[in-house]
Amino acid sequence: INLTRECVLSTALSPQTPAYDVSQACGTGLQAAFAVSNKIALGLIDSGIAGGVDTTSDAPLGIGDGLRKALLKLNNAKTNKDRLQALLSINPKDLIDAPQNGEPRTKLSMGEHQAITALEWAITREAQDEFTFNSHKNLARAYDEGFFDDLITPFKGLTRDNNLRPDIS
Repeated sequence: INLTRECVLSTALSPQTPAYDVSQACGTGLQAAFAVSNKIALGLIDSGIAGGVDTTSDAPLGIGDGLRKALLKLNNAKTNKDRLQALLSINPKDLIDAPQNGEPRTKLSMGEHQAITALEWAITREAQDEFTFNSHKNLARAYDEGFFDDLITPFKGLTRDNNLRPDIS
């Protein structure tokens, strides 16, 4: 699914409105804003809309090539017989290398990379906790004071960041 295109088509914008995606592990919204502002500065466009989407609840998982091919066969299967054949084509050896949520070169997760950064930069756990606490309190206050009222378009009933924990202590 082309999320950006679907976002355009779900608005009152003309269906001919150009849209494109920026794929980046983090900071997609900021990178999209840079792209739009650069096009405006260069005189290529008069105005634009930038946004970003990240998810921590459905992180991409890396799997081995054998399992990937079998799952693609399963996805393309038209009949139950084809589905069964695709499932039977899975080699048990391909299941030994469990799916991982790690960067392909280092095999480390984002959290593990963060732990290394915290050590190298001497950022204590207490400092991280304080930053997180203040971040949640600031976000809750911004919602309560109406800061986001004209910045957020509700989508399927969601009007606030669902990671916010305003009652954090």
